[in-house]
Amino acid sequence: MKRVIIIAAVIAVVVMLGKQRRRASDSSDWHGLTEEQARERLGERLPGRMPEQAKAKVTDRIVDQMRDKGVIIDLTDDAAANGTEPADDPATTIG
Repeated sequence: MKRVIIIAAVIAVVVMLGKQRRRASDSSDWHGLTEEQARERLGERLPGRMPEQAKAKVTDRIVDQMRDKGVIIDLTDDAAANGTEPADDPATTIG
């Protein structure tokens, strides 16, 4: 009886570790996507029978939550942070 309990506990631990690893890999697939890419991927995953208005509302909510958590990239903020002005070309710079 003890042996069965130990085997069941080992199996439960293996299953939990597998689920945790899968969850981590699934969430890492979403990191670094742009908002447009995230919306496309969500559109593929939402059921086809769902009305378009409902899909739009659900997608908006999910994208907002992903943006708040920092999962998706907002390219407008990145462009401003990196500077949108062209780099100085040494060949055209005088002085």
